[in-house]
Amino acid sequence: MKKLDKLVLKSFIGPFILTFVVVVFILLLQYMLKYFDDLVGKGLGFEVFAELMTSFSIVMTPNALPLAVLLSSLMTFGNLGEHFELTAIKSSGISLLRAMAPIFYFTLLLTAFAFFSNNHIVPKAALNAYSLMYDVRQQKPALNIKEGAFYNGIKNFTIRVNEKDPQGDSMKDLVIYDHTKRKGNIDIIMADSGRMYSFMNERYLVMELFDGHRYSQSDKTSQRNYGKKDIEPYVRTRFAQTKMIFSLEDFDLKKTKKELFANNRLMKNIGQLSEDIDSMDFEVQEVKYKIFKNVRNYYSYHLKEKIVIPEKYDQVRIKLDSLRMAQDSIQAVKDGEYEARYNAEASNRKAKKIDKASKKTPKKPSKGVTALPSSKNTEIVKQPEPRQKATLKPSKGLKLNKSKTVTDKLVNAKINNKKPNTIAKSENVEKKKDTLTIEEAMVKVDSVMALENNQTKIMASALTKARQMKNQMVTQDTNADNLINETRKYKIEKNKKYALALACLSMFLIGAPLGAIIKKGGLGFPVIISIIFFILFYVINITGEKLAKQGIIEPWIGAWAANFILFPIGLFFLRQARIDARLFDLDFYNVFVINIKRRFSKSINRQEKLQPQPSGK
Repeated sequence: MKKLDKLVLKSFIGPFILTFVVVVFILLLQYMLKYFDDLVGKGLGFEVFAELMTSFSIVMTPNALPLAVLLSSLMTFGNLGEHFELTAIKSSGISLLRAMAPIFYFTLLLTAFAFFSNNHIVPKAALNAYSLMYDVRQQKPALNIKEGAFYNGIKNFTIRVNEKDPQGDSMKDLVIYDHTKRKGNIDIIMADSGRMYSFMNERYLVMELFDGHRYSQSDKTSQRNYGKKDIEPYVRTRFAQTKMIFSLEDFDLKKTKKELFANNRLMKNIGQLSEDIDSMDFEVQEVKYKIFKNVRNYYSYHLKEKIVIPEKYDQVRIKLDSLRMAQDSIQAVKDGEYEARYNAEASNRKAKKIDKASKKTPKKPSKGVTALPSSKNTEIVKQPEPRQKATLKPSKGLKLNKSKTVTDKLVNAKINNKKPNTIAKSENVEKKKDTLTIEEAMVKVDSVMALENNQTKIMASALTKARQMKNQMVTQDTNADNLINETRKYKIEKNKKYALALACLSMFLIGAPLGAIIKKGGLGFPVIISIIFFILFYVINITGEKLAKQGIIEPWIGAWAANFILFPIGLFFLRQARIDARLFDLDFYNVFVINIKRRFSKSINRQEKLQPQPSGK
């Protein structure tokens, strides 16, 4: 490594670490102010606070790294330009891009680390942080009994203290309401004075009372000798000293299982997000397939065949069938029925093979049956019995029975001197009579509707079906919209893991050239410029996410919008820095304004010259 690279890296790493720590602290402070009321007054230990702050600090790193790169790179090249070190580097024949090379490579490594952190470290830290924050918010406030106020923090007890010493140990004029029986204020303890202390690592609280009375009303169920209308006995007990022990388990921090929070998109990496996106896309297609499938059940005649399920949704049915078969097989293996099913299916296959083999072997015709030769196939036809004569003919109204075989029909055709082709025609006529066409069905419905008694019932039934169909479609459409919106959020979160990592590179392309242009270091002007660009980055990012969640733009466009806008700006600043442009000098803009004025005045003069002069009299 050359001395120039060491010089640039040393001047960059120091401000980078400092600015990164400051930015993380600012972002953490701004985020924790929202939960300030949930953290104060609950007696949390140092370990809980340390774990909470550490986890949230890791969660803030994706947003802190781009701002730290922007500010540190701007300060580095601003200091080099302010002390004329950048001028010396250029005068020695080294270009600005060569001077930026070490920080550029460092930023590439930082981008790779940011992506690794966003994909593996941040999800685990977010799971730990949000689960711990939930436990802290659910925890009760610490024991704090105030003078002249009722305190009900201890379960099933309400305590009131009129006087209390500054240390909080001794108390005077105490009233304690015991609600363990859940029957109202039937058990009251009044004491002149008392003191309280804890033991066993503050898991139990002892309240020692002096010179008091206990008033308790006996329960109805325990007094069998009294009637319903009799007054219940009231017992008063006097004591000189007594102790009451309270459990403080409710004040301990109870940690919830982290697995309950693992389904949130913030706690997942890219692989898990991709799986969830695929499953939700399939659920959306399944819902739309069910819409087409269920709507067809509400039509009986003319529109049922016109509702055709699209091919892409029909593929969902195939997937659902395959998934159902796989689930059945897995369940059969779990239940121990897979082997029995396999043996049953094997025996069925063997039986089918035997049946096919028996059908292929020709059988000898039975008595009274002769084979009639034909041009293509031979038909086996039964011979008529001897007592019947071929001259007999059936009556005109006699119809062929549907249950008869083909051979019977052929024999009857021969007896009646009919051709076999006429049999098929008669069968087609009979089938047409069984199945109704749309026009015939509509005529049938109209004939039923013509009856006055049926009109009200049919209209009510149609109206009920229409309402059911509408409600079902609205419900399923709402479910599909909710799934689509959730899918967009998951896609945004997936793309943000890439976009926030590459934002470090975009911020470097803005910060380093700007530092070389303004040639001012320190925490003054560079901080203002960094805050402006970071606010611009934050606003574009939030706006893109909002538009993507609403479905106005694609999720990947919303996540990458800030990089798409800031990256060209960084390339523009880099070009201006290479040509030593003075973007932040007033003389540069004064010359620019003067040039515009000159061009404007020249155009006015040309127009005046071109105008015709008025002729004198």
